[in-house]
Amino acid sequence: MVGGCWTSVGEETNHLSQATASARLLFHLSTMRLPATLALLLTIAFSTVNAQDVATTLYPYIYKDLSNWPCVRLLNATGTIGCQVLNSATGILQMVQSQTDLNNFISSGGLPGEKYAIVMPYGLMTTQNLRNLGSSNKLGGVIAIVNTTSGPLPQPQSSSPDSTCPNCEFGLYANDSQPYVWNPQGTSLIYENFDFPIFALDPIDPFSVDMYNTIALSANYNANKSYTNYPLKAVEFDAFMYGAVNTATCLRRGWCSPVGGLSVYSTPSGALNHGDGKPVIVLSAAMDSRSFFHDLALGIENDVSGMIALLAVADALSKSPTNLTTFPKHIIYTLFTAEAWGHAGSQRFVDDISQPPVCVNTSSSSSFCPYATPACTFPCFLDLDFTRINFDAIESVWELNSVAQSSAPAGSSGFYAHIDDPTLPANQLLVQLLANVSVQNQGGGQYGVQAAGADGVNRRLPPSTVQAFLQKKRAIPAVVVSDFQKQLGNDLDDTFDPAAAGASICAAANITARAIWLQAQGLTTATPVPGSVAANCSLVGVLLECLTTNYSCPYVTGFYNSSNAGRITHYTSIYNWNNPGLIPLLMFNILGNLTASYRGGKCTTIADCSAGQYCITQQCVNTLTRYHDAYGTGLQMNVDGSFSVVDPTKGTWAESVWDQTDLRVFLVISRSFQIVELVFGVVWTGLSVGLVLYTQRFLVKTLKVA
Repeated sequence: MVGGCWTSVGEETNHLSQATASARLLFHLSTMRLPATLALLLTIAFSTVNAQDVATTLYPYIYKDLSNWPCVRLLNATGTIGCQVLNSATGILQMVQSQTDLNNFISSGGLPGEKYAIVMPYGLMTTQNLRNLGSSNKLGGVIAIVNTTSGPLPQPQSSSPDSTCPNCEFGLYANDSQPYVWNPQGTSLIYENFDFPIFALDPIDPFSVDMYNTIALSANYNANKSYTNYPLKAVEFDAFMYGAVNTATCLRRGWCSPVGGLSVYSTPSGALNHGDGKPVIVLSAAMDSRSFFHDLALGIENDVSGMIALLAVADALSKSPTNLTTFPKHIIYTLFTAEAWGHAGSQRFVDDISQPPVCVNTSSSSSFCPYATPACTFPCFLDLDFTRINFDAIESVWELNSVAQSSAPAGSSGFYAHIDDPTLPANQLLVQLLANVSVQNQGGGQYGVQAAGADGVNRRLPPSTVQAFLQKKRAIPAVVVSDFQKQLGNDLDDTFDPAAAGASICAAANITARAIWLQAQGLTTATPVPGSVAANCSLVGVLLECLTTNYSCPYVTGFYNSSNAGRITHYTSIYNWNNPGLIPLLMFNILGNLTASYRGGKCTTIADCSAGQYCITQQCVNTLTRYHDAYGTGLQMNVDGSFSVVDPTKGTWAESVWDQTDLRVFLVISRSFQIVELVFGVVWTGLSVGLVLYTQRFLVKTLKVA
């Protein structure tokens, strides 16, 4: 067993045979009729090959590689955010447990000339603390403990890494001189730029548990030796990011890709047509969230609760005894991705349906468009079904925002209906409809709906997808349903109560489904809503589990194979036309199944179905469910498939290309001993070269080799 890894007899024999063969080859080289210099160079070369082989063999003895959650670099029109390290950084592990510990380390801690990897609770990850560490000249990197194996760590209730008004610079009120502060606890840590590596510890699966235990044991090992008695445990960080300067420069150099993905829209109105004269009701929610460590973004409130509530509404309406296709109004479900990054999903969707693109069909040889049969080669679209949505026919837009009530601010009670313009009668009608339905079906109270402006303060809309619709047409009636009135809640993902969150989400979905059922038929609350039009709380609970802790749940595997997925990130990632991502893929399948107008034969893949059909739950179905590109509206895809910045005032977020990030633990000796080792190594190398030269000359004289 080598370095904790079992090695087979065959592998050991292979190493021995390689060594024997190398030794024989070196002997033959020294006795061949070759010039002395060439013989020396070849001898050194083969010695180098052997050294590399030895290094590979010894690697497990020296290092222990760990799975990791890195802070990565993103770019926009004006610069960069996140973390970057140009070369591998190392540091002796040192645990910091309080602000006092951190201050002491910065002022007087550490040995002269050494670099340290500070292990500290996520609660100490403030901009000022990180800046102070970076300017201390003794920082190698930071490892933030998000949670422990014993359970969630206490998180600061008065702090958020986002800005005080997330994405407001891209929203409906971007030009307001004093926009409302929805996130007063915001520190904008997400927008900072650090030139040292920062990794997270969050034991959420077997690999990250191993990482947590290794770092914790190593830090305790150093603490027991007072961080001074060598050898000590250290870590090496690899987190090189290629992106630099800003998005325009980075895209031009090919060092980054647009942040984004694929949004999903769906409607039970399979015959939807741009000129059919029917009003349109849009129900929307976001599919992504963000955090300082993207891979740990979960967003119970920020995206999960609204997304699940929308699915529960679609499920409830699919059980209407009156077929939805006979309603006098269309209902369209929209789930937008990359909303956390400049409202990219909603703004691009609205741009495309409000002003359909002009197709310039180019030859396949001059166009990147990768689809086999695209509806348009430039701009590249697989289909143009989104042009069937008449933007001017949109009668109202409804959004399900944060509705889990798991982190609602103190003083919040029930749900709040936010509107932009309280003087618009149609806005007030939406609020009143929701309030009346909540009283009729939920009895008000904990799950009642009231106007967010009931206290006399007009805060208008919080950060939301509906702002994109109003940016194009301010007069569209729109409402955002949330569990907060005055400010965003603290999204403490690991401390939520699944049962309480599920009950709240189900209540919000139930109210919204019944209100839309009435609105889509032009009815009032005087008309009784059928009992079948009700949110399925069991489905809500299942979805909550699948989207937060176990993507491999039976419900998801009923659509496709998702084994060993576990907890997944809710960070949108980068735009990829061929890869919707795990969350949009699931949303497409669920909505496609709920809005299917025809179910045909059995299938295992889409190839088994007729043209225009999809294979969902092993059945060929007809459904008007589609993906839609989502990346910043300040970006444009060019004919050759590259991207460029066309409007720096809009969303231009891009993610840097980066090498595989690594975090390795190893033992380090004192600097004085390292110097001794270096000198010894140089001397040994010199002696080795001298021995080779002597041996070569001896063989020339003894064996009479020219």
